[in-house]
Amino acid sequence: RTVTLTTAIRGSSSAIQATSSTMSGISKVKGPVGPAEPALANQKRHHRKAFEFISKALKIDEEDGARKDIAVELYKKGIIELEKGIAIEVRGEGETCERARRLKDKMETNLGMVKDRLEILENR
Repeated sequence: RTVTLTTAIRGSSSAIQATSSTMSGISKVKGPVGPAEPALANQKRHHRKAFEFISKALKIDEEDGARKDIAVELYKKGIIELEKGIAIEVRGEGETCERARRLKDKMETNLGMVKDRLEILENR
């Protein structure tokens, strides 16, 4: 299960990096900001924070069994960030709304995997 979580998180990293490079190009173009833009930006912020916490937790989890307590705390912080991102409501139609919905789906998948891993660690 850790391998699956690692793969999912690393996949998220690629998405974050791709989004960052895409957004840097977009930020130079002036245009109307749709109602979903701030929501997507907030989702991405929480997704990025969750990724950082969970990546650190995975590294500790896989490499240093003696520091399980630190991994548990980092997983919990990642869960909080995922839950905050998932809670952001996105309304409307269009490409931005669809991207926000896809990110939400990805975050829900990651949340389930992280909670499963946390439960395993806490019950050892």
